Amino acid sequence: MKIIFLDFDGVLNTEAWQRHCMAHGLPTEDGFGPVFDPEAIANLKAIVDAVPDIGIVITSSWKWEGEEKMKQLWQERGLPGHLAGIAPDYIPDLDDNAIDEILRGKRPVVRGADIRYWQELNNATECPYVIFDDIPDFFPEHQAHFIQTDPHVGITRENAKTTIDLFNRYVILSAAPSDDTRAIQVDPAKGLTRKDVELALELLNYADK
Repeated sequence: MKIIFLDFDGVLNTEAWQRHCMAHGLPTEDGFGPVFDPEAIANLKAIVDAVPDIGIVITSSWKWEGEEKMKQLWQERGLPGHLAGIAPDYIPDLDDNAIDEILRGKRPVVRGADIRYWQELNNATECPYVIFDDIPDFFPEHQAHFIQTDPHVGITRENAKTTIDLFNRYVILSAAPSDDTRAIQVDPAKGLTRKDVELALELLNYADK
């Protein structure tokens, strides 16, 4: 599975759409919260339509409403793609003073830790992924997968194209058979061979064209 780790505010909930709604007397909220920008949703749909076997994991603070509420939101708003879950808050073992600092906003809680935690819990550390967020709150290991959105407009057509390109830039090397067109089955008796490497390079070079 490929994963999109998705923030909402500044990604689907945009400043431009909220201003448009207010200027034209349109609802700015529904029972779930601020309404999402149709153009940002369309660009998310373009990714989902172009990339097979993709799941969406919510990293937004909206997740604090609970996974069932997020599934209901996804269904009632008719949002694109399969909702694979929410990234749980990673709370390390801290003393009372450190916890108090977090609650008072004096110590940052890194969203990248939530993503890493979800990957570990779901055995998804090797899955191709992209992160959409308007704030760069991630670890160095995430930077090549991170697409920072402009909170004014959210996910753009160019962001969608970049995401599709990133998801095409991978190869799976595995002894187990796979239906993925970018999977290379390695003979466990021989291990990784020169032929396997050459085929992998061909696939990666094709993704660059």
